[in-house]
Amino acid sequence: MSSEKASRDLKLKVRNPREEMYNLYNKIQNKLFPFIRKDAQKEISQSFETFLKGNAFSNLDITLIHGDFGASNILWNPETSMISGIIDFGFGIRRSSV
Repeated sequence: MSSEKASRDLKLKVRNPREEMYNLYNKIQNKLFPFIRKDAQKEISQSFETFLKGNAFSNLDITLIHGDFGASNILWNPETSMISGIIDFGFGIRRSSV
């Protein structure tokens, strides 16, 4: 089963990293820039704009992210000495991978 189908079946919230990064940049501009030197503001802006316009967001795939993964979420098959599954996606999300 694809991670996109699994996450749809689990009715997980879709998170959009592009939107999250734009929101973070806007918050930094609105809340922190008044306290930051102009030259530092320019560097921060250049870094964000380069990143946001770069190739990182050109080919996004939906990925299932567990959310609170730990050893207790692993199903282990002692006969094959292999992982047989991952459980408990209560904090899981669907997210476009970067």
